[in-house]
Amino acid sequence: MEEASAQQQGAAFPTPPYYFQRYTQENLKLLEQAQADPENSEIAKSLEALPFPILALEPPPPVQKGVYWLFGRPWPVQDSLATLAEQGIEQLYPKGSIGMEGVGNAADVLPSCVDRVKELKKLNHSAVFNFLELVHTLSTSPSEFAVKVDQIRVIFINMHHILNEYRPHQARETLRLMMEEQLDRKKKETEAMRRYA
Repeated sequence: MEEASAQQQGAAFPTPPYYFQRYTQENLKLLEQAQADPENSEIAKSLEALPFPILALEPPPPVQKGVYWLFGRPWPVQDSLATLAEQGIEQLYPKGSIGMEGVGNAADVLPSCVDRVKELKKLNHSAVFNFLELVHTLSTSPSEFAVKVDQIRVIFINMHHILNEYRPHQARETLRLMMEEQLDRKKKETEAMRRYA
C-alpha cells in the first residue's frame, strides 16, 4: 500500500486523492448551510448521515512557513536562493552584493558591490585554465584527475550561482517588456478599430 502511494506521489500525473469524491454540489451546499446556521436541527441530521465530518471539506489554510510537498519533492514556502556557504561550496568571487558596472550613476553603485560581468569573465578564464590543466594531468598522471574535475565543478557552480542571483531582475525586466508589448498591441488594435469605425 505504501509503495503504491509513493509511486503515485512521484508520478508526473498522479491520480486525484480518494477524498475528491466528497466534493459534490450537495455536500458543498451542506457545508455552506452548516457554516451559516450551525444550530439548525435539519442540517445537523444531514451532517450525521455523512460518513465524514463536513468541516473536512473546508480547504486548509495556506502554508505560511516551512515546506510543502509537490510531486513527491519538498519545496520551501519562502523561495530564496541558498548561499554557496549554505550549500557547502567555496565561494570564488568576492563577498557582497553583486552590482552591474555601467548601470545607473556611479554614485548609485555601492563600493561593496561586485561587478557581475567581470566576475563571470574571471570564472570563465579560470574554467578554461583548469580544463587545460586537466588535459595536462590526464596526459601525465591520469590517476590525479579527480582534483581538477572537482575544481572545475566548483567554478561552474559559482558561475551558475552568480547567474541565479540575477534571475529576479531578469524576471522583472521580462515582465516589463511583455507588458509594453501588450500595451503597444492594444494601442494598434484600438487605432485600427477607430479607423474603421
